[in-house]
Amino acid sequence: IKTMKNIKNILCVHQGYELYGSDRSFALSVRILRDTYPDAIIDVMIPKHGEIKTLLSPICNNLIINNNLAILRKKEFTKNPLKFLYKTVRGIYIAINNSKKYDVFFVNTIVVLDYIIASRFSKTSNILHVREISNGLQKKIFSKILSFSKMKVIFNSNNTANAYDLPNNQITTTLLNGVAGYNNSVNSINYNTINILVLGRLTLGKGQMFFLETIKELVGLMKYSIKVRIVGDVFENQITYKDKLLRFVKIHNLENVVSFKSFVKNPEVEYSWSNIVVIPSVKPESFGRVAVEAMSIGRCVVAANHGGLSEIISHNSDGILFEPNNIKSLLFELVELMETTQNIIKYGEKSRITFQKRFSEEIYEKNFKQKMKILL
Repeated sequence: IKTMKNIKNILCVHQGYELYGSDRSFALSVRILRDTYPDAIIDVMIPKHGEIKTLLSPICNNLIINNNLAILRKKEFTKNPLKFLYKTVRGIYIAINNSKKYDVFFVNTIVVLDYIIASRFSKTSNILHVREISNGLQKKIFSKILSFSKMKVIFNSNNTANAYDLPNNQITTTLLNGVAGYNNSVNSINYNTINILVLGRLTLGKGQMFFLETIKELVGLMKYSIKVRIVGDVFENQITYKDKLLRFVKIHNLENVVSFKSFVKNPEVEYSWSNIVVIPSVKPESFGRVAVEAMSIGRCVVAANHGGLSEIISHNSDGILFEPNNIKSLLFELVELMETTQNIIKYGEKSRITFQKRFSEEIYEKNFKQKMKILL
């Protein structure tokens, strides 16, 4: 294993190119690697040109665009599995040769198949940062791949770690994410209208449709005045889900209540607008970056009680947890907040304290550096 002093070349590989949560978290990790190993050559590899370049270019020596990265995406695999298999095998061969130039591979997320599998055959110190929860057949497949790779694994929550079956002799550790956070902003309540925000990628698993079904019920009570803002986009041109959301709002006459905004590079304005931030995920989040960002600005977070979110929020203390995929449960919690609006302020104030103690960038940087000393 390389010591800290003789790590001269690091390759960081990431599957994304936008500025969503995992992209920002990856960029933060690269920045800390730069601070930890200031004299090392740090190259970063991503599959496409995108907004993440603005964060990566100042902190890496070379930003490599590799259009042939074997990233496991359902659409690409189902469209032409043989082509994807060829791409993966070719990518593994290239990655093995590439490993001769580096002391460390740092791979972000489990879907970068070529570099994960290649790690089994390379002499580099290989670290995989896992940010996904797998279930069922997916859990079995990825557990086998991770086990075969023999990579050292960092999980971003205990719930993520529990989603994999790895051998006891494989080196693993858990590191909760941290974020830079945003400037303090008073959660000023207009008691006539409460602003509710949902922010993140538009996907079925993120639960925007489930959330809208709950909002329909809340509006139907005719007791509360709310404004809802859904911020985010689908991946590339996969617009079917967004169309369903827009159609639901129109059919149920929610256009005066619900508005949509495209993905924003800096969501601070959206958090500042909100009084309540809802994270309605119907599938478990591996962590829950939106929750932490909202807490940094002192917002009341209402989140599904599964995955990493249950490790972030303490129910009825610094936020609210509801039963996942249960409209009645989410509706009950929202009605409670509408009836006792002072709790919106109280939970927000406590959430800011929790953020500063557990999830600030400074806390994450300290913990990340400690993990690197152990793993490398």
